Amino acid sequence: RRVHGGIEKMRKRKLELSSESLEEEFKRHKLTVFQIKIYKLLVQVPEGYVTTYKHLSQAAGVNSNQAIGQAMKRNPMAPMVPCHRVIKTDLSLGGFYGKTSGDQIDRKIALLREEGVEFDHGVLRPEFHSKIFTQFKAISS
Repeated sequence: RRVHGGIEKMRKRKLELSSESLEEEFKRHKLTVFQIKIYKLLVQVPEGYVTTYKHLSQAAGVNSNQAIGQAMKRNPMAPMVPCHRVIKTDLSLGGFYGKTSGDQIDRKIALLREEGVEFDHGVLRPEFHSKIFTQFKAISS
């Protein structure tokens, strides 16, 4: 399926980028100060966990889950900066690459499943509620 081809491409990109520093990637992509702040927080979310737009916005000190969503939509460094690990506050999937259905959401589900996080009908399964990451460390600018 196309979905799995996309996952392989993302995995290859992650391996290629792992040898480069995150700071160099930020410079190369000419990111905004806001994007850098959000992406520095997001890389703290470990594989096998998810966080919510709300938790990420609180950690960043902003009052806009929508702004977090826009930063995720514009993320040029996925999956090195794992935007697929961000879900809605109601524990539903939310979006992925600016889409809320179709192949992109299938990719998000597959990436999360591969990392050990499962959803039923687009909602985080109750046994995975303990895998919601909230312990963000303060970041430097």
